[in-house]
Amino acid sequence: MNPSITAAAFANGTLDVWRTGGSHSPLFTSSSSEPISGVAVAHNKPVVAVATGSRVKKFAGDRSQAWTLTVFDTGSRVSFLEFVDGDARVGVASNATEVVTFGDGQTTQLHALLHQTCTCIATGHGMVACGVTERGYCEQHQVKLFLADQERFLYNLSGHQWDVTCVNLRLSPENCLVSGCRDSKVRLFDLRAGHGPVVTFQGHAAPVSTVQCDEWKIVGGGTDGMLVVWDQRMKAKLWEMHNRHPVRFAQFEKQMLVTAHVPDDAFSDDAEDVEMVALRQNMGCLLVYDFSIEQLRDDLPDVCLSTYREPEGFNYNIGLAMPYGAL
Repeated sequence: MNPSITAAAFANGTLDVWRTGGSHSPLFTSSSSEPISGVAVAHNKPVVAVATGSRVKKFAGDRSQAWTLTVFDTGSRVSFLEFVDGDARVGVASNATEVVTFGDGQTTQLHALLHQTCTCIATGHGMVACGVTERGYCEQHQVKLFLADQERFLYNLSGHQWDVTCVNLRLSPENCLVSGCRDSKVRLFDLRAGHGPVVTFQGHAAPVSTVQCDEWKIVGGGTDGMLVVWDQRMKAKLWEMHNRHPVRFAQFEKQMLVTAHVPDDAFSDDAEDVEMVALRQNMGCLLVYDFSIEQLRDDLPDVCLSTYREPEGFNYNIGLAMPYGAL
């Protein structure tokens, strides 16, 4: 989704594109005989890319609502798909061993090494970040940074103990990068302060699936269903919330936070024979948190209230206590 268009891909190979904030009818629809494994939307242009098998299809719209198709074949299955900031180039990780950028008919290989596997990619601030695991006698886990405009390798970010599961670069402050790892830890990197993490946060009991940070806080979601907010300045946990299903998506802007929880087995093979109660329990959910709402209750005595000035306090009655609306 971007300010002009919203796109959704379905398992049957259908791609629908709508005008953001416009009609419920799609502007554009495309069908494919192969299932869609990934979809990405350009950050400031009406351009959508989808991955089907080894091919990447890029659809570019214009003011007359005409859509131009460009097809790029990687030769192997596409694992990750992201748009590069500032243009309509697509960053692609194919077969989990090669990272390329594709745009305007030109292909540039950023990463392809033997015994190394790409575990995630992210773009932002003119860079491409790639989580890499090197197999062998001495296993290494790191994030490789590339300059997208110059199409060259920059340096490695080390300090991970296991596979890097997610990286956020585009929504992070400039010169900052936040990563999640299979070792259940979240690491914050300052690209001006060396190649190691400046601070490491703990709070998950399973691999981290999504992360985001701003100037003072970090939000992390894990496959254990735990959503955690940390304060970078105090290097402490501010707030947490648990859901029965893993956190697949979490993104905040100012005082609003949106999360998506999707179970591992999202679809039942025989849904008609499943009890309605069990079916509802296995449904995913979308949660919207509004941290600007005052949560303190007037009828509680002062002894039950907690503030940030106290060394110990339960988050039941702090201003961040359970501000959410369930959709």
